[in-house]
Amino acid sequence: MNMDRSETADLVIRHIHANARLPPGAEIDPSKSLLDHGINSMDAMEIVYSLARERRVRVSPVQVAKIQTIDQLIDMFGRVENKGDA
Repeated sequence: MNMDRSETADLVIRHIHANARLPPGAEIDPSKSLLDHGINSMDAMEIVYSLARERRVRVSPVQVAKIQTIDQLIDMFGRVENKGDA
């Protein structure tokens, strides 16, 4: 099932809250970097792979390594939804 960008953003943010060590109720600004939100590379990998499991898509480790901002993560999963893998 293809999702629009808003739905993809909601899904990504839900996974960020579930997998990153953020304070409860922390506000997520998609334009900021993962590091600005205190999300390290290990947290980012867990977020990406939990999203991939839920959406039943494959993601390339090379693509994951290029992700700097939450917007980029949202865009990557938007492309994955449309293509089947990144």
